[in-house]
Parts: sequence; C-alpha cells; structure tokens
Amino acid sequence: MLYESIAPIFSFFLGYPPDTFLFKVDVTPLSNVYTVVLTTVLYLSVIFGTQKWMSENPGIKYNLKSLLIAHNFFLSAASGLLLVLILENILPKLLSNGLVYSVCDNAMLADGRLEFLYYLNYLLKYYEFVDTIFIVLHRKPLDFLHYFHHSMTMLLCYTQLRGTTIVQWVPITINLFVHVVMYYYYAQTALGARIWWKKYLTTLQITQFVIDIVFCVGCTLKGITYRHFPQWAIFGNSDCAGDINAAYFGTLLLSSYLLLFLQFFSKTYTKRACTPKKEEEGDGEGNSATETEEQACKGKDSKDTTEKLGTSSTVTDPKKKEV
Repeated sequence: MLYESIAPIFSFFLGYPPDTFLFKVDVTPLSNVYTVVLTTVLYLSVIFGTQKWMSENPGIKYNLKSLLIAHNFFLSAASGLLLVLILENILPKLLSNGLVYSVCDNAMLADGRLEFLYYLNYLLKYYEFVDTIFIVLHRKPLDFLHYFHHSMTMLLCYTQLRGTTIVQWVPITINLFVHVVMYYYYAQTALGARIWWKKYLTTLQITQFVIDIVFCVGCTLKGITYRHFPQWAIFGNSDCAGDINAAYFGTLLLSSYLLLFLQFFSKTYTKRACTPKKEEEGDGEGNSATETEEQACKGKDSKDTTEKLGTSSTVTDPKKKEV
C-alpha cells in the first residue's frame, strides 16, 4: 500500500505514527474555532485590500505565469496523492462491511489513519487560498463564487473534523478527484493549451454537489430517526455517528454550493451562446473550470472583452460584425 510506504515520512514530521493521530480541539494546530474564523477574516481582508491597492497603483504589474503553472500542477498532484491514500483505506472497509457501515459506523475511525488524511485535506484548503492571490495580483475580477467557496470550504472541513462525521470521506474523495482534473486543466491552459472540455468539468463539479447532498441528507436523516424516532429508523436499526450540528452545516453549505454553481452554469452556458476568440492561459481560479469565460457569457448586447490571468476573449453580439 502507498500509505505504508510514506507513513515514515508522516511520522518524521508528526513525531509519532500517523495511525495514532487524533484531531484534538485547541491542541492540534489550526483546531481552534477562533483561529479558523480569524484566518477567514484575514483571507478576505488581504484579498480585498490587495485588490484595492492594485487598483490604486495601475503601473505595478506582475508576471507570475511560471508560479501559476507550478501552483496548479502541485495542487493537482497533491489532490491525486491524497485521493489514493484515502481510497486505499476506505475501499477495503466499504467492500467488507457495506455502504451504510462505511458512512455511519464509528469503527471507520478506529485508527488515526483516515482522520490524519482528512486533516491533511483540511490543511490543503489553506494553501488553496493562493488561488485568489493570483487573481488579485493579475487585476482580474474577483467573483463571489470564488471567495465564498474558498473560505467556506476550509470552514466546512474544520467542522467535519471537529464533529467526526463518518460520511465526510464521500465529499472529500469526490472533491479531490475534481481537483485533480480541475487544477490539471488550469495548468494546461496556463501553458497555452486550448481545452475543449470546460463545460463538462463544470458539470462534474455540479454532479459532485448532488452526490454529496444525497449522502449527507441520508446520513443526517438516519441519525435523526434513530436518535429521536427509533420506530421509524431508516437504513437499519443503528445510529449514524457524528455531531448533528456539523451534519446540518455541511448539508446546508453544500446545498448553497449547488445553487451557486447551477446559477453560474446557467449564466455561462444557457443564457447566451458565445465562443471565446482566443485562450492563452488559465486563471488559477479554484472553483469553476469556466470562470475565464463568465464575463463573455453574461448576455451583453455589445462587445465584451474578458481578460483573466492571461486569458483574453473577445465576444460580440451575433447580430453585429466581429472586430
């Protein structure tokens, strides 16, 4: 197993075997709720402050293409590695004990392996804030979908770790898979590749949230019925482990993601057909594969030129002559 091969590296940095890891509130680094909230406030303050400073200093420009490419390749590779490590620990238990057991039984966290890997995924969300730095330093539009998704996903991972929800491996693994593909896409577009499957990647992101919500709602209902209405318990006469408030928060937040991405999809692909004239590099934006075309697909009647992290698109009204 890959995990067994790299566990000594984890042990070196932890000072103890990762199999004994336990996420302890106020003890484990970044486990204090005030630290999490402060980090979110700091993130928002830095990006909006930097954006304002850049607008007031138009002569300052940065060429961060090489860093952008390295950043996206790193996130794609790191997401892939974490995905493999989690799946090789999840799949044997899933195949041996069934789906309900794998998303509800406390025995899934009997050792510290999975909890440690979930913690690494949580830490990775802090690094993903760098996505936004690339956007503001390139003077590109900063959309609500982007900074809301980035800041709240970090908080989501924190609440699920703290609430020890067993089902969290479902959204984590699907999200990691999406990020493998998505950051690879951004790296390739930053290199100048023309990618034809952007729309399908956005569809994959939407599918991700649908699956997440189905699992979270099912597990939440199982826990509620078993604890409060045992005569109507669903999916077997057993509890679904995890803090119920963490389950509520996760379900509501994932539902908001779904609505926002559906709105983005509708605005980008269905309200007005448009074709980008040229694409040179990706935008480093960590939420939607088609963010670079959003401005071009807002249904304007006049020409709208969009440039986002090196991506340049000129779109005209179909009834007017293209310039």
